[in-house]
Amino acid sequence: MFCFAKSFFLYLNNHYFCRMKLLYTLLIITFTSFTAFNQKNILCQSGQIIQIDAANNFLSTNAEALVAKFSSDDQHLKDLLVKLYDLEKVNRLKVAAIDKEVAIMEYDMKRANAGEQKTFKTKLASFKKDIKSLDDTEKIYVKDIKSVLKKNTKTVNQLLVKYQMLVQDGSNTDTSTSVISNAVPKTAPKDDYADDPVIPVIEKSTQPQLPVPVKAEAKKANLSKNKLPEDCTIEFNGKNGENKKQTTLGLARMLTYTPDKMKSYYKLSDFLTISAAFEKLDGKTYLNIEARFNSKDVMKSYGKIHKSDFLRVEFISGRKLFLTAVESSDPYLEKHTANSVYKARYQIANKSDLDILQKEYVDKLGIMWSSGFEAYPVYDVDFFHRQLTCLKSAK
Repeated sequence: MFCFAKSFFLYLNNHYFCRMKLLYTLLIITFTSFTAFNQKNILCQSGQIIQIDAANNFLSTNAEALVAKFSSDDQHLKDLLVKLYDLEKVNRLKVAAIDKEVAIMEYDMKRANAGEQKTFKTKLASFKKDIKSLDDTEKIYVKDIKSVLKKNTKTVNQLLVKYQMLVQDGSNTDTSTSVISNAVPKTAPKDDYADDPVIPVIEKSTQPQLPVPVKAEAKKANLSKNKLPEDCTIEFNGKNGENKKQTTLGLARMLTYTPDKMKSYYKLSDFLTISAAFEKLDGKTYLNIEARFNSKDVMKSYGKIHKSDFLRVEFISGRKLFLTAVESSDPYLEKHTANSVYKARYQIANKSDLDILQKEYVDKLGIMWSSGFEAYPVYDVDFFHRQLTCLKSAK
């Protein structure tokens, strides 16, 4: 074996071309692996899947494959279908961009004065109208796509005219398949967000829905009988090195997530695991978050968590709560697992926020990374209730 290895390296040393070819092959493999691990999907109502990476760059869609499945010899029909999928794609990317703006604005409102809040509310109302308009337009595109797939001659001719691909006398005026067409339906919304960065959205529909209320109420009943949760672990309870009263809970797993496109790579584990634990220090309460990515490359795309960045907690009731990072958090690579690990600390501002976390059922957890905002579905709906009960049990 040693002789073979020695001969191989001598061969590479004497053959410059072979060395360069091997290096090129390794670079291709590395790039391909990194791309596969960082793809996110936006699922459209028509069945179109728009792929973006974790750095919010558009990658591709499956529109070409969907068109290829459409059996028709009429090129006009195929061109129309391509255009509709393209318009739908642009529409969904705009919605993702607005979602980012809404998330940031809702956070800023928490720290704004009365006058500023009035301005924010006006802008939010405008954003909501834009999203509704985009959603209405999406329904039109989906309806028109279904009409083309059914090959109804009368309806299709009307659509060709509607999208200016066929004039009234029947001559073909435009069979372009460009992504953004100059000819959009009259109901299409204004193009205010075309240049905004696309923020990846995790679709909740990619995971099975838990029967939330029954399970949550059952656990509450157990707690009411003074039984502590099974995941209640108190790591420290006493005076710390600065002689301050401190109670720290052990991290408990809150959610896991693996995109559908990556499940072939992660058959025995998850791509992302988020664990959380409450801590009480000198009368203030904090939420410690650990985000563990089962990949060594993601820190290049997600960046870091800056001080004052927010954590958005969404509840089943529709209520939202914003917590602020008290310090910056740089990711690190855990050598023995090759996991990328982020640790962040968020302060709970007041007793009112604590009461909300104790009583409400959590639905989503959103993290503001330096590369953008990303929301994750939570199915352990009474997680915060159990953890705060555990924290209060420490005397």
